[in-house]
Amino acid sequence: MIRGMIVASFLLIGLTAVLHSGGRAANVTIALSGSAFGGWGFSSDEETNPGPTIVVSLGDRVTMQLTSSDRAFHDFWIDYDGDGVVDPGEPISDPFGNTAGTFTFDATVEGTFTYYCSIHCGSPCSPTSSRMRGTWVTTAAPIVTIASPGATTSWTGGNAHDILFNVASPEPSTTLLMWVNYSHSGGAASGPIAGPVTGTANPNVVPWTPTGFSATDVVINVTAVDASGRKGFQRSAPFEVDSVRPAVASMVPAAGATDVATNAQIRVTWSEGMSRTVTGSTQTLGLLQVPDSVWVSGTIGWSADSVVMTFAPAGPLRSTTVYRVHVNTTARDDSDPGNLLMAPALWTFTTGSGVDLTSPVVSPITATPATQSEGGPVNLTAMVTDDVGVGGVTAHVTGPLLDVNLSMANSGGNVWYTNRTYGAQGSYSAIVWATDGAGNLASRGGSFEIIDTTAPQPPPRVVVQLTPAGRAGLSWDPSPSPDVTGYHVHRGASSGGPYSRVTSSPLPPVENGGGFLDGTADPGRTYYYVVTAIDDAGNESPFSMEVSITYPQAPVDAVPYVGAAGGAAIIGIGGYLMWRRRHRSEEHRPPKE
Repeated sequence: MIRGMIVASFLLIGLTAVLHSGGRAANVTIALSGSAFGGWGFSSDEETNPGPTIVVSLGDRVTMQLTSSDRAFHDFWIDYDGDGVVDPGEPISDPFGNTAGTFTFDATVEGTFTYYCSIHCGSPCSPTSSRMRGTWVTTAAPIVTIASPGATTSWTGGNAHDILFNVASPEPSTTLLMWVNYSHSGGAASGPIAGPVTGTANPNVVPWTPTGFSATDVVINVTAVDASGRKGFQRSAPFEVDSVRPAVASMVPAAGATDVATNAQIRVTWSEGMSRTVTGSTQTLGLLQVPDSVWVSGTIGWSADSVVMTFAPAGPLRSTTVYRVHVNTTARDDSDPGNLLMAPALWTFTTGSGVDLTSPVVSPITATPATQSEGGPVNLTAMVTDDVGVGGVTAHVTGPLLDVNLSMANSGGNVWYTNRTYGAQGSYSAIVWATDGAGNLASRGGSFEIIDTTAPQPPPRVVVQLTPAGRAGLSWDPSPSPDVTGYHVHRGASSGGPYSRVTSSPLPPVENGGGFLDGTADPGRTYYYVVTAIDDAGNESPFSMEVSITYPQAPVDAVPYVGAAGGAAIIGIGGYLMWRRRHRSEEHRPPKE
């Protein structure tokens, strides 16, 4: 049975790891589904390539319950020596297809290996590019999983926080020793937190008070060592430590302002995002009517990024009256538990006799550049004017997979701007919203375009072999670029080109790359092939590695060609499996004297 099953970023980020966490020499059953295009998965709807990382303990008896989701014949093989071919002593199941297969073996070799379907992984098989591959780990070392901090964590410097992590080991937890360290600024700064400390029942808890620095890329590293000296470690996702106290960057009405409209609102712009719960309380911000010491009631509103806070009085202010704004040091930023305001902010203003009903005026938005490449920054700028004074400006930007509100900063005079990087290609719309001191609104729209000008990467590996009919069968691994929509095949008569394209339109990509059968070459000649990738913007990659093949003068003996669909052409699957087993054994037969 499977004693434990966890989801972790273990060895391969984002893959699922099945972990047996009990004692040694246990019976472990793992259900695995495979298909030529989908890869491996714990069920047919979870198949990926590479497949899930599987972790067992040294000495376990492992039973694989194997299913073919595409009804093609597959096998399960662990490549212990990493040479990409099946060797004696390596676990390999009998082929399974229309019916499920069961395969039992003992995990007696410790280490990290690649498992494959030897029928569909190529020859030799590759741990980085083959079809139907995954990572297999047989370990006696502890396995660490960090639960806290996480990627969205923001810890306040100078405050105690708990680092939480789990350790799975065949050894009792009390025999384990732990070391906990940290680093930040790209690894340029680092230091110890605790260790050695004795392991406990999960979760292990280590307190830490980060002091003297601020960084957004802090990483925790936990190392666990058992009594035999075997080590396991895990790094946390980068997170934030904030040791900087917030400040008031600007306020409306300004200190000492006169003739302020009686329908004015109080707007505070902070130096960073703030805790809305604490900072927006009546204990933190208050408006005092100075002549008679009456506190004005009202409501608090926030910008989307928690940088701009607005206090709207419950009714009109009294005309020709002095008011004082109080912002107390109980205000906190949005880290955990929050840095306190550096110093209290107090300022006064005097109302006039009228109300402000005139909205600001927003000039057309300027996007610089109006057309930008993926991953490049775009500056949005607008001129905003008001008869009394501008209270604040924000930009609402929408586009592919994006809907965000951005606070705009004042660069002097009437110019407001914001800069942001945009990663997805497509059309974006921006609406700039401006408010004045009385809360009157105005807006102006604009747009910009993010385009893809970056060529994709070519396929990292191309293989060519003769089919039984004497044709060139090409197959290739997928381009690492995520936006590839097809491939072109090019052929030349000499090494290095020039090449002529032999595909009239891009060949559609498949999960594991692609394939092409060339039926237009002349017998008896040597040809050189390269493959290029095409992305969704029409950009074409550089040429792949070059492969070559010499066409025979006459048809060759029947040799199976595994096409892009993963099935054997020309001969049946039964004949192909017989050929594969004979071919594998001949590969490892000692040479004749």
